[in-house]
Amino acid sequence: MSEISATIRLRPVRIALLVRPTDVSSIRRFMRISACLWGGIYNPIIPVYRTRPKEWREEYLSGMETALGYVDFYEPEAFVEARKELLERAGLSALIRGHRTDRRVVPLDELAMYQSHSNRWELEIGLGITNALRHIYQSEQRFTLRDPRPAYSVRSHRGTSLVEAVFGSYPSDRPFQYIREAYEEVFQPLAMDPTPETWLKVYRQNGITPLRLTGYQLRPESQSAYSAKFYIFDPESGPDLIDLWNLRLEDRRVYPIPIGWLADLADEVRSWITDDFRAAQANPFARAMPSTTIEFSRSVDRNRQQDLVKTLVTGLPPHSLSHKSFRTRVWVRHSDEESVVREKPLRVTAKERRLNLEIRESEPRTVEFPGLSPDFATPVGRAHRARWTNVVSISSTSSHDIATVFPFNVVDPTWPSLDYFNRQVVVGKEGWSFGQSHRDSTQRVKLLSHEEAILGFLSRHGVEACLSDPGRIGRQILENLGGLLGTHLIADPDTLTMLNEMAGGMRRRGEGEGEAEEVYDRRVRSEARWKRHLDERRKRRPLPEVALDHFTKRKVLRLGLSTTCPRCATANWHSLAAVDYSVGCERCLERYEFPQGALRPKNQHWSYRVIGPFSTPDYARGSYGSLLALNVLGRVGLTVDPMAFSQGLTVRMDEGPPCEVDYVALTGKQVWGEWMRPELVIGEAKSFGQGDLIKPRDLAQLRRVAMRFPEAILVISVMRDEFTEGEKRSLLPLVKWGRRLTERWTPSNPVILLTGVEIFHQISVGHTWERMGGRHAEFAEGRHWDSLRNLAQSTQAIHLDLPPFSEDVERRLAQRGKQ
Repeated sequence: MSEISATIRLRPVRIALLVRPTDVSSIRRFMRISACLWGGIYNPIIPVYRTRPKEWREEYLSGMETALGYVDFYEPEAFVEARKELLERAGLSALIRGHRTDRRVVPLDELAMYQSHSNRWELEIGLGITNALRHIYQSEQRFTLRDPRPAYSVRSHRGTSLVEAVFGSYPSDRPFQYIREAYEEVFQPLAMDPTPETWLKVYRQNGITPLRLTGYQLRPESQSAYSAKFYIFDPESGPDLIDLWNLRLEDRRVYPIPIGWLADLADEVRSWITDDFRAAQANPFARAMPSTTIEFSRSVDRNRQQDLVKTLVTGLPPHSLSHKSFRTRVWVRHSDEESVVREKPLRVTAKERRLNLEIRESEPRTVEFPGLSPDFATPVGRAHRARWTNVVSISSTSSHDIATVFPFNVVDPTWPSLDYFNRQVVVGKEGWSFGQSHRDSTQRVKLLSHEEAILGFLSRHGVEACLSDPGRIGRQILENLGGLLGTHLIADPDTLTMLNEMAGGMRRRGEGEGEAEEVYDRRVRSEARWKRHLDERRKRRPLPEVALDHFTKRKVLRLGLSTTCPRCATANWHSLAAVDYSVGCERCLERYEFPQGALRPKNQHWSYRVIGPFSTPDYARGSYGSLLALNVLGRVGLTVDPMAFSQGLTVRMDEGPPCEVDYVALTGKQVWGEWMRPELVIGEAKSFGQGDLIKPRDLAQLRRVAMRFPEAILVISVMRDEFTEGEKRSLLPLVKWGRRLTERWTPSNPVILLTGVEIFHQISVGHTWERMGGRHAEFAEGRHWDSLRNLAQSTQAIHLDLPPFSEDVERRLAQRGKQ
């Protein structure tokens, strides 16, 4: 029985507004509707513009680049258009491609739809806050609480969005009146005007407001839990409102202060900062945390910021307040190395559960998990309407043929189709996000094989691919070995040489279509010879321990008996099932008596023969080299990272002849609970041999495929300990071409160069390099091989003596300076 280990998280649906930064009325409308939604305070606002607002004068990205950067950072499950054509202008047209039963894009005017039968407005996406209000009344408010939290209802004023952004306010439309009435009935809030005194009551006393209520039963997780941030903004500015609203998705403790109120609140803010600083100093676990931060919106002039800060810091303890005059540029997409240390979106969770799920070997293969739902939600919602989200993060699987790595699909969620009923599933940093509409329902997930995942990915990019003969052989070998974890069985050069000798020989004549192959007969090796080989291997590679039993159980070898035909003197091998008192000859086909009275000494009749795909000559048509290279790529660093891959592909693109690719892979990595964007890897693998194994034709094919996939990582490997001088001359132009810089100043197609040193490494690549000494030892530290791109840089320096990528960046900057 195969299983998958997964973590299931419950959180609200993340709904993003697409809006022009100057469209304050739409921003205000969205803020009000978000106050009616569970988790509405965590709905991002994504600006879409052609002309950059004056408040963002220092921004250099285009409007589409900025919008896509926000989408990449927040990864919404649903989008709301404030105006038509904003979706296309933001580069998100794929969201409405084809006919779908679930709506991911809704006009702002349809986010809350009027229902004539109930004379109410009902939300098209998400869970209404009235569900929470009903639960709060039944479980808390109808009883006398010992320590009740104060509740407030701040009156909204026409012409300003201050109340909506700071306190929250419900829509004024009559059909929304029932939400406002429910809030007032449950909490009996104190009605107040928007003043600095109201601000103090709400934030100093941790009061309940419509906006804060949307976070009911949600647990935010943030690195800045011990530090507060005061955000000074202009409530009349649309860009400032967007920045403030989004800031709550990045920091846990954000206290917005309208710039006109700062003078009135200065004394209380100073007192608050002092109290927080003293509490942090008394807490040994919080001393290293950053101090309280005051951040100004981008509309506030720098000189005015300095004057206000000088006034505010008077009387504060040293280092208790830091000043931030810029907005963290979360809309800029970073490389994987930068993503590890970049700002992270706030992660909110209502419930979480770890499960081991049984894989149903049906067609298609599926798993089912009991969905998590809010305790306060009504049992049934409208069909195909996501009311909340279940996020699935796969940690491991006992099946070696289940793909768990897919490209992020926030901007085009039509693939992969992981929902059994073909509803769209968002694959992103958190995992796989499934929209849920009914409480306590069961979610059925379709599982894809490695081959289906890679072929589907290539097809999405207009590339037609199918398995070649070496690909089919490699798939069979992988099945016998039990996945990449079983490649340790063949990760030894002498073992591979013996297996290849036992598989027979192969001679190739001619090239291209005129190439012909001549195959020699398979050979056997005695039990004594295999035991002697394994003893020698244990001395060279003590871990992991390998025994003959491992080879027979994985159907690499089969035990039999060897005899010699008395008629034609041919050595024959007989399986245990075929052994009888008379046996047959493979050459002359005559039968002869088993030599019962002339047995060979020391049980030399017993011998082994390779079977199945391992009996394929020429190192299983190159499959060994591909599998061992993939094993290295899956163990970058000291962890075994998930990977979807397929070997031996014939690739057909728009024009030109088909290309042969030894393998294509999507590699995944999880850092601090967040999945990094998968890296696409395209590889060319060679085995042992004399002379130049890597031909210019192979590199030309690899380059042609790479041009279709910018930022794909190329891998070229041989199982010898070094490249020949001729191979190095051929590799150099491809490697330099792959180092051309992208707009983010990273190599477009970095090339990893692997030899037998890396392929047959022990413990780790760095450990093996350290033992090698010389040039290899210079790169033994983990920072040189802890990611695929760092591994590319290090192997290029070792094998081709090329400088690091940073020198390419410096050279390009110098050229730009001259221009």
